[in-house]
Amino acid sequence: MKIIIGIGRLVFAILLFIAVNQGCEKEDPKPILETIVAHEIFSTSAISGADIITVEGLRLTAKGVCWSTTPEPTIADSHTNDGRGLGNFKSLMHGLLPSTSYYYRAYAVTDEGVAYGNTLKFKTDIEGTSFIETDSISLLTFRTARVYGSYKIWGNEPRVIRYGFCYAYEKLPEVVDYNVTQTMGGDSDFNAFIHFEEEKPAKVRAFVEMENGEVFYGDALNVLPQKLEITTIDRITFRSARVLIEHGESPYFFQTKLYWGTEKENLDQVGYFNNRYVTQHYTNAWNLLPNTTYFVWPIITFTITPPGQSSGGYTVSDWADYASFTTPPVSDIGSGTYDAPYTIDGALYLAPFTEHIWVEGYIVGEYNSSSGSRFLPPFNEEFSILLANEIDEAFGSNTLKVSLPSGPISQALNLKDNPGNK
Repeated sequence: MKIIIGIGRLVFAILLFIAVNQGCEKEDPKPILETIVAHEIFSTSAISGADIITVEGLRLTAKGVCWSTTPEPTIADSHTNDGRGLGNFKSLMHGLLPSTSYYYRAYAVTDEGVAYGNTLKFKTDIEGTSFIETDSISLLTFRTARVYGSYKIWGNEPRVIRYGFCYAYEKLPEVVDYNVTQTMGGDSDFNAFIHFEEEKPAKVRAFVEMENGEVFYGDALNVLPQKLEITTIDRITFRSARVLIEHGESPYFFQTKLYWGTEKENLDQVGYFNNRYVTQHYTNAWNLLPNTTYFVWPIITFTITPPGQSSGGYTVSDWADYASFTTPPVSDIGSGTYDAPYTIDGALYLAPFTEHIWVEGYIVGEYNSSSGSRFLPPFNEEFSILLANEIDEAFGSNTLKVSLPSGPISQALNLKDNPGNK
């Protein structure tokens, strides 16, 4: 028996079943990505990212950009990881080689697999360009420099959480070395003051730290801090000491503050001295106690006037390391008689006096209640002189102010009429 019709119906039914099932079949859903054209292209980095057109309910577990020197890069090649979740993103490709062509494309990872965007191509810039730059550095004082840096802003991802400068001696600096993050300026152009603790070559470079923990650096610039130190403490008596500070040259006006005291962390006395265009100068500590150890610490404050300005500006301070000395006990100060006059230190230590005394010392200057001590001509006072233990004394705190009575004594001793007395 032939059943041609039945077979035909069966074939027709089978074909219909296959067609229906093929028509109901769905492809695995994948994100649709559009790779962003690279921009902010430098010698070792560039910015890309993706516009995620649709994800159709999928859960994104990773996204970023992958790149290679060969076409069709994958996440097996170099790639960024810009987090998870929905939303467009921008990404920093880094670690690139200068003057090199790269293929790149965005990717997104879901539970269903990896989806890629369209592949694009760019070429990195010549060597020496970067999205983070250490622009310039200038040594304003002996050990303080002002550094300028900048970086290019490309959006919110990855986010910059910290930027500034780092420095080190005799090595390439990283943020784990000395770093300055208290910066001034806008988000992309910034500057900071750096005080160098040591007198030896240093390297400085700008850095930015990303939210994902990555740190990027600009090129390193060299700077040579100058000498700033206490080289000598001499003329130590039971009530004063002279401190010699040596340093480099500076075109700016500066003032030296010498702090001293018996506790290193609590220097409670200070003297002020104005200087300019000198490479060494003396300062003085006084009102000391006999047989006592003192610490001294100089701070030099500069007034920086920007080019083109005749006044104004800002101040910058440098400081040297601490130094110490010990005063001797009181001895050989005389008794205040004609045959055994007081030394000047002795008279200053015992003053004030309620009786007539004799003192012995060099005439080193004159004194005026308005203008203070004067050690250099021209001299104008007829009835006052300054006496000191040392013939070249230049600190008023180490001198005894003497009022001369009118008549032969003032005529013979004052410096106005007798400049040779000094």
